[in-house]
Amino acid sequence: MVDLDFNRATTLVASPNLGTRDNVRMVLQALGFGTIKGVGTFTRLEEEIESPDLDLLVCEAEFPDGSPADLVHAMRHNNVGCNPFLPIITFTDLPSDLLVSQVIDAGSDDVLVMPFSVEQMNRRVTTLVLSRKPFVVTSDYVGPDRRRDEARPAKRADMDTLFDVPNPLRARALGEATTEDLQQAVDAMIAQVNLSKLRRHAVQVGLLVDRILRDIETCADPAGIAADLDRLLYIARDIARRLVGTAFDHVSTLCQSLISVSERLRRDLAMPRAKDLKLMRPMSQAVQAAFDVETEVALLATEISRAVTRDQR
Repeated sequence: MVDLDFNRATTLVASPNLGTRDNVRMVLQALGFGTIKGVGTFTRLEEEIESPDLDLLVCEAEFPDGSPADLVHAMRHNNVGCNPFLPIITFTDLPSDLLVSQVIDAGSDDVLVMPFSVEQMNRRVTTLVLSRKPFVVTSDYVGPDRRRDEARPAKRADMDTLFDVPNPLRARALGEATTEDLQQAVDAMIAQVNLSKLRRHAVQVGLLVDRILRDIETCADPAGIAADLDRLLYIARDIARRLVGTAFDHVSTLCQSLISVSERLRRDLAMPRAKDLKLMRPMSQAVQAAFDVETEVALLATEISRAVTRDQR
């Protein structure tokens, strides 16, 4: 039997209720957890997740001053916090289907229903150490793989979305790595997930542009077209953000051009300009190709950018 030493781990317990925080703290102390911090407001929770020393977050699902699910989603997408792969257990005493779905879809590792026992918590943290689920990366989700094994298609493309991410709780419990080693592993995995995310975003760009152009041509519901343009703008901006420090800087030019044209279409949806519509598909095709054919796409990106600039004069 593996000997787990949680005394080396640093845990953050977050709940708006002091009594709840104390109860969770006692459960963790009974399992031998060492440093246990507590926060009672959403603002303090946002501050504490910026600490590079956290190994586990145990967080209540609802706060009066913010949404933990939204925060976990932002953490998993590396928008906030120091470690997007931090093990996270969310707990609640009101496990509605909607709430549990929100927590799971945000990327939490596990959900516990209050009140829970020392044994229940022990099973969850032991699972996190010894058999944590690999992470899956899609355009909308980064987090533990929720699919059952038999539900996974036996395709290489599917396997490429799975990552065995750095696990600080395992590193502490088994004494496997130093803080410096762990941070290096986190940084390297962030780069891998980032590239995977970019590629999946590129696919979404193509799907959205095709649908937008089709719906404009067929005079479909303007509200649906506007929603797709908003989604396209979000993805294009996220691609541009994730390009920093990668080998695909040339795609930044494409994304800025795509953002400019999409913003004009969104603003002038009642009377879209033919030139903007004509540019949309070449831009989306170039973004999709960018992660496979760097040199040719770099030249194409420059040409498209010049075309957009000329049209703005």
